[in-house]
Amino acid sequence: MKKENDSIDNLFASLEGQWDIYEPSRGHSDRFLDRQAKKKARPAYMIPFAIAASLLLMFGLFTFYDKATSRPQQLAEMSKQTRETDSVFTSIIKYEVARMKSKESAINKPMIEDALAQLKAMDADYEKIKSDLAKGGETKQLIHALVANLKTQISFLENVLDQLDNQEQLNTSTNENVL
Repeated sequence: MKKENDSIDNLFASLEGQWDIYEPSRGHSDRFLDRQAKKKARPAYMIPFAIAASLLLMFGLFTFYDKATSRPQQLAEMSKQTRETDSVFTSIIKYEVARMKSKESAINKPMIEDALAQLKAMDADYEKIKSDLAKGGETKQLIHALVANLKTQISFLENVLDQLDNQEQLNTSTNENVL
């Protein structure tokens, strides 16, 4: 303990003469008090505005808090949005499948049957994701997986349709030289 006191005493001894010992000039405190007295008080008409602003702020916080605690309502709306997204993508997929089937011929029938088999496998994955959504609730990962599956089906169908169009162009090429 004595050793610590010695080091503190040494510190104060080394800083001797370096301390700020400035005192304010005479009348400083009087001038300060005069300036404080001259400050205007808030006008009386500002008090109702301050109360109204406080009430508005509290109302906003309670409204926000109420919305944050109403989780089932948010899930219901998310379910509605998911259903709408599902409906849009499913209708696009049905349209593309109908277009693909309309291009069926003897030449490209194997390609269309293979595409339908692959689409059926993707649809099985889609149904599994939908059942996971029903069991575990909607999470961002499941929703992203659902949308990604639907986008993959659409891009797959568009790719197959492009290949069918290319095959048709090769078969009906008008620039062939016939002997």
